[in-house]
Amino acid sequence: MKQLDKRLRLSAKMQEDLLVRSKQGIWAHPICATMVLATTDLRHRAPALCWTFAACILLQTVLRVSLRNATGQQKTGHACPQLHMAVLLFCSAIWGITAGVALWNFGYRDKDVLTLLLYHAVIAFGTVNLLVHDRRWIAVAMALLFIPLIAGDLLRGGDGSLAYLGAAAAFLLYCFVQGKQWNQMYQGHISDNYDLSVAAHRDSLTGLPNRLYMDEALESSFAQARRDSHPIALLYIDLDGFKEVNDRHSHKVGDLLLCEVADRIRRSLRKNDIVARIGGDEFNILLFDGASEQEALRVARRVLRDARIPLKIDGENLSYSASIGISLFPGTAETLDTLIHSADQAMYFAKSSGKDRICMLLAGGERRFAHA
Repeated sequence: MKQLDKRLRLSAKMQEDLLVRSKQGIWAHPICATMVLATTDLRHRAPALCWTFAACILLQTVLRVSLRNATGQQKTGHACPQLHMAVLLFCSAIWGITAGVALWNFGYRDKDVLTLLLYHAVIAFGTVNLLVHDRRWIAVAMALLFIPLIAGDLLRGGDGSLAYLGAAAAFLLYCFVQGKQWNQMYQGHISDNYDLSVAAHRDSLTGLPNRLYMDEALESSFAQARRDSHPIALLYIDLDGFKEVNDRHSHKVGDLLLCEVADRIRRSLRKNDIVARIGGDEFNILLFDGASEQEALRVARRVLRDARIPLKIDGENLSYSASIGISLFPGTAETLDTLIHSADQAMYFAKSSGKDRICMLLAGGERRFAHA
């Protein structure tokens, strides 16, 4: 499951990178096409070909600009990468067919055709760089770029035709080899960055998300809750007597206890809830879907009931309890800072009132205590 989640996340990151790289190079095709039209006489010698070529390049530029704007406004969702890819392959086909027809009509010794082929090579190498995330798409794009060239040269025939085919094949092979190397480097870079990101957001002892992850989750969840008038609840859990466990036994036993507690809390949650170890023996739970007072109390009571079940760790029979503070939006807090502070404050009220209990902080500072 973790490997599947990693592959999905990496795929999403690669598609995001594709959109960024595509938008950065949005003017490469029209600039190269303009240079072909401005520096060669093909517009007079083959006007139908040139103006069809120019119209297609203009069309793909308009499409890419539209996609860029749509992506910025989040209108196209998951369809954007596929649309970008379709337009990019359309561009490759345009350049391949145009160069192939020009080669068929005038041959590779023609100065204007050589100029066109120079820009075609620039586009080919740029396409490899653009599609570096996927070797299959590199192969498709290279086929669209070079098969028309080879066909055009073979249809024209004549002396020296094999010389051009050899040069085209050598450059095509170079693009494939370079694309393969870039793809391997890119895949490694993306995977390493993902692993580093996971490590930065993961508690090394329990495997739970850490404070950094919870801070980011709280920020995004609170913003969405405020925007959609959606309730959320924050539970602040502190273990009672954890210092005595460390002092009486050992830090190793204490660490094993924390791992068991983390597993118990994780099993107490619903599918979309988030639990994080935010430091020492303190945990946060973020309830997002259906985060009513009753649901927050249900989760908190289950955590307390699980805490009363003794544990056998490293040959030692251990028991622990917890103090839990709850804050709600809307209800307890109207800002994220207040939500976090209120949960922390409620936990201290629960601890100072005898421990092994729940304190929910309501609007106006009202405290509501509960037991498992």
